[in-house]
Amino acid sequence: MITLFNGAPSANIFTYISTQTASASTNLDFTSLSNTYRAYRFVLTNLILTDLGAILRLSLSTDNFSTTASLTASIKKFAGSTATTGGIKNSGSGTTIDLNSSSAVNQTSRGFVDIAFIGESTIQAQINFDASTNNTDTTRRNFMGYISDINRESINAVRFIVSAGTITSGSINLYGIS
Repeated sequence: MITLFNGAPSANIFTYISTQTASASTNLDFTSLSNTYRAYRFVLTNLILTDLGAILRLSLSTDNFSTTASLTASIKKFAGSTATTGGIKNSGSGTTIDLNSSSAVNQTSRGFVDIAFIGESTIQAQINFDASTNNTDTTRRNFMGYISDINRESINAVRFIVSAGTITSGSINLYGIS
């Protein structure tokens, strides 16, 4: 378990739930999520994307991905930076959230995604993320941000999907906070 607030005693603790490990995977799914926890944290560890230009994306579902339709976020705001560029980007809507930028072959992605109010139909889910990508040429890109105004439906599944190629290796750990 991981305690919050710089290790100070707290009633808020993350509880380990499960791990998805990549092995030439096109996506990693976490299904049957509910409002058992008021928030979830996905910890991305050393995900290796194989293809040039591959983008790691997050997708949400209300039916455990039994259909291709995913939940749409009406507002997405995120920041991206490299050694020479940076800034805030806003986009209107979509069914996936980019967690990195297109980059070199065998880039490594790591970071976390927090989702609050999942499984609630009366409260809009909130998503915060902080991810970084390191390329083989040691270039590092950071992506941080939040997504709000997600359609008010009960989210019960989260998918990490790659835009091209596969996720060769790495893992995503899921934690819940009550």
